[in-house]
Amino acid sequence: MMCKCIVSGCLSALVAVSSASAAVTFVENFEGFDLSGPDPVLWASGDWTEFGSSGFNISHTVIVDATDPTNQVGVAADAGEDYFISSPVVPDNSVATFAFDVAALDLLGDVNIGFGDSTDASPNNGNLAGAIRFVNGDIQTFAGPGNSPSTGFSYAANTGYTIWTVVDTTADQYDVFILGGAFATQTQIANDVAITGTAAGTNSLPFLLVRPNNGNSDSAGLVLDNLAVDVGNVNLTAFNVPEPGSMGLLGLGLTALMARRRCDDK
Repeated sequence: MMCKCIVSGCLSALVAVSSASAAVTFVENFEGFDLSGPDPVLWASGDWTEFGSSGFNISHTVIVDATDPTNQVGVAADAGEDYFISSPVVPDNSVATFAFDVAALDLLGDVNIGFGDSTDASPNNGNLAGAIRFVNGDIQTFAGPGNSPSTGFSYAANTGYTIWTVVDTTADQYDVFILGGAFATQTQIANDVAITGTAAGTNSLPFLLVRPNNGNSDSAGLVLDNLAVDVGNVNLTAFNVPEPGSMGLLGLGLTALMARRRCDDK
């Protein structure tokens, strides 16, 4: 049997430079966290670093998938101005794909997810570069502090999605693709969005940023899983993340995964 992944939907011209080789430099599937203790387990106990103004929030936690005890997921919640960072370095004059599974527990949240630049040791919205924003059911791109234009597409609560963000640090722009929910096939929802927060020509992207905004205080947050960065490639297929791929916490993630993987028997 040969399994062939079929990618559907409108793809950008960047796909033409896609390489067959894989160079996945960062994977976070939240499986390496020890949940045996009585206290909430924070992202910062792993490879993530916490920044923020409050210094006391415990909202970014790792939990067991409620319907799949073999799977762990991350939750990004609250409005604590906490910044959680890892280090997948995307060099200048390159391409990279950031993919992740996500589901909103409600439509009250406001969370930015994407790359950051190297202009400040304490990242905030001004450091976002190639990011998307989930806010009150609306999917937005990032065009600088205070400027997050809508893509014209929305997300539903308690619904699993896979997001691909393809960044081009030569052209200083990025594209966004989505699968899941109402998006039965992989669909491009943003095209050639300018990478902001970096100076053109010097825009290496050294970290990932997951940042709840002030409007997130009443939200239960986003559930995240299978975060991966493929540096050097436009990779619009499923990444090889070494864990069960479902988001059983919501009971809907398998639908998205089945939609993106279609196998031909040979």
